[in-house]
Amino acid sequence: MSRRHHQQHIRQAAVAPAPAPAPALERSRAVEELHPVLLDLILRMNIVPPGEIGSLSEAALANAVTLAISMLPEDEQTRIVSRIMTDDEIAEERLNHPRLQNLQSRVALSQNERRLLLRASPEPDDDGANEDEAGANGCIICFDRNAVAVPCGCRYCASCLRELVRVGLRSEADFPPRCCRPFDEATVRLAGRPALVHLFRQLSAEYAVPPAQRLYCHNPGCASFIPASAIQAAARDEANATALVLIITLMGTIMSIITCITGSIIVSIFIVVSIVVSTIASTIMGIIMDIIMGIVSVPSLVRPQSFRNMAMTVVMLRFPPFFYPMAFQQASPQSGEHKVSAYTTSCSSFRPPTHASRLEDAR
Repeated sequence: MSRRHHQQHIRQAAVAPAPAPAPALERSRAVEELHPVLLDLILRMNIVPPGEIGSLSEAALANAVTLAISMLPEDEQTRIVSRIMTDDEIAEERLNHPRLQNLQSRVALSQNERRLLLRASPEPDDDGANEDEAGANGCIICFDRNAVAVPCGCRYCASCLRELVRVGLRSEADFPPRCCRPFDEATVRLAGRPALVHLFRQLSAEYAVPPAQRLYCHNPGCASFIPASAIQAAARDEANATALVLIITLMGTIMSIITCITGSIIVSIFIVVSIVVSTIASTIMGIIMDIIMGIVSVPSLVRPQSFRNMAMTVVMLRFPPFFYPMAFQQASPQSGEHKVSAYTTSCSSFRPPTHASRLEDAR
């Protein structure tokens, strides 16, 4: 190839068009509007294949996000929510929760919720038709005819009454909200904001306690007032727990004493029985050994009559004679008459027979 053709080939390669990039995956509008943290969470948890996420509908995407969040630990769920929502958004979400709409229960509001609740919220603009001919029945501030009367007789519309209640809940110096008279809970309910009622209850319990006796949460992010009822309940629970521990300890001590006493009695009985059995066994063995030794030493005693006499003699030697007041009777082989042996029938005159006497009887 010549040099000219070589340079021309290089020039053509240099101006060759670059390969077209791969077409990006088309995403639905719901995916485009999804927070990047949640989108990354769905992909990281493998809830939906990456190639199919762009075709998800809004409902399917919401289900995928819910499933992905539910699979996380509780602390990571909190971290994810804090990255997505601001403190104000979280507080607003809680203020709109159905739990706060229920005035039958008491709900403690956090610092962010209180701050957001006391902030002047925009009210819907009226067209001014209700201002005409309001007269004495209208709101004393904006002259709206849709007004309610407070205990002092003054009339306020819902918007002006809410603002008046907010002013009275912002500090202890302004509490309680008032017009000509202080407002009670029933008057605060007329404002139509259940969260304001919960805050009124919370501040009433806090300001009723002298400042020197108030107790607050040690967490700077909370710093909520701890009512005396909660302290008393905690003290009562602690007292109950202490009493339960004492009862369990006392029962354990009693059971230990009973076990020791029972064990001592059983051991004592076992020792007594062992001594008695050992004594009886040794006595029986002694008798048997004496009989055997007598037979071995005097072979002529194998006759039944002599053997009986020897056995009785051994028994009387082994046991105290006052337990066995008896006399040995022997039959004379010559006369057939019975005679009382010289061993005696009284305990005082009893003398153990000697070996010579036993030989004499054997003859």
